[in-house]
Amino acid sequence: MFETYSINCINSIINMEHNPNSKSLFYRVFRNYVKLVTDGLYYKNVYVLGKENLPAPNQPAIMVSNHQNCLSDPLALATFISDRKPHFLARANVFKHPLADKFLRHLGLLPAYRLEYEGKGALQDNFKTFDKAVDAMLNGGTVILYPERGHQDKRWLGHFFMGYLKIAFRAAELSDFKQDIMVVPSCNHYSHYHHMQGDIMIQFGKPISLQPYYEQYRQHPRQTMIEINNMVRERVSDLMLNIEDVENYEAIDFLRENGYGKRFARKHGWASKILPEKLHSDKTLAQKLKAAKERYPEKMEKLYNDCMTLRNEINDMKIRDWIFDKEPSFLRVVMNVIMLKVLFPLFLVSMVPNILLFVIPEFFKAKLLKDHMFFSSFNIGVSVFITIPLFYIIPFIVMCFTTKFYIALGYLIFCPLALLFSWYYIRWTSRCLGMMRYRSQKYAPRIEKLRNLRETLYASLDKILGLD
Repeated sequence: MFETYSINCINSIINMEHNPNSKSLFYRVFRNYVKLVTDGLYYKNVYVLGKENLPAPNQPAIMVSNHQNCLSDPLALATFISDRKPHFLARANVFKHPLADKFLRHLGLLPAYRLEYEGKGALQDNFKTFDKAVDAMLNGGTVILYPERGHQDKRWLGHFFMGYLKIAFRAAELSDFKQDIMVVPSCNHYSHYHHMQGDIMIQFGKPISLQPYYEQYRQHPRQTMIEINNMVRERVSDLMLNIEDVENYEAIDFLRENGYGKRFARKHGWASKILPEKLHSDKTLAQKLKAAKERYPEKMEKLYNDCMTLRNEINDMKIRDWIFDKEPSFLRVVMNVIMLKVLFPLFLVSMVPNILLFVIPEFFKAKLLKDHMFFSSFNIGVSVFITIPLFYIIPFIVMCFTTKFYIALGYLIFCPLALLFSWYYIRWTSRCLGMMRYRSQKYAPRIEKLRNLRETLYASLDKILGLD
């Protein structure tokens, strides 16, 4: 079977009818449309770091990344890398419909068949996928793979499988080990996983050239791949927030994401509102907490227990941790309520073209999605393919023929602005309700107890981490 794979791959390269890395007009238009939706609406800020580490556009390369957020991860890389057409391996079940198969392949996606879903008989079809991936690389393309073989629901790095290195070295073999193949480590990092108007960061690390390992690979292929795989995983881990203390993950994540994380960043001179600086601060905090646990295991166990008590009580009262640092006065609460009432008619107007953009994803997520890590991908997909074309683009086209162009253009400009206003109005309402609960006499004893627990916890952490 492996010989058949080699022959098929060679024939594919020799008899290639077109360059698999060519970007058609449709591809460029669709890519820019998706980028407009994601960068213009879904994400508030987009950061791309380490672009100088990317190989030349015609350099055969495999990009390896952590997998944090289902379809959002490859979608981000596909839209942010503008000088090349990337190729991805995706779950084979999304290719079932002939139209979907043609569309996805045109975008650079290739089907990956899995034993647990498609069965043992379908696994041989992976060789065709490998053919296409090798073909793309040897023609100067970039293949993007996620060695964890599944997205993580937490900010840690899973086990790396070596399939990407098998494809990379196979490409090297078919070039008679004359073509250098680069492995580019990268990471995706999000301020929030599940809702719009969060920040996203893509970072590329220093690439690894496989050429110096060719001779070693000829002699000891598996040992060589294990060595390189460990190196790649370490570089990806260095780029991302990798919380290795799984036992205390929830407590650490609460600390770094809320008041203590902001306090820690401020004491080190980092801006917690700028995602790259926030990531650097969170990585430093996670490392210090890990060292503290090794040095003071009993103290840290108690602090983590206190942290979880604080988190659970805050969630139970439906307030947010930030409110302890910016305690709202009675006048502030009243002013917020008045402003919300004044702007409520504008909110209703803004919801007219956008209400289904909120309702449709929420309805189907509850019905169809058991894995919450699919939520953001589902929201983006529904927006790109259904709601924005249906409620923005089609009405704009109709209005162009039935009314004056400037009215149609005004509608098209109004819709996304109204969507953003609606989103922030809903968040503002939620914050206001939290402030009202905080000010309520009903919760006063619990609030005072939590405030004391929080202050004691933070002071103890400062002392252990050497920040007092």
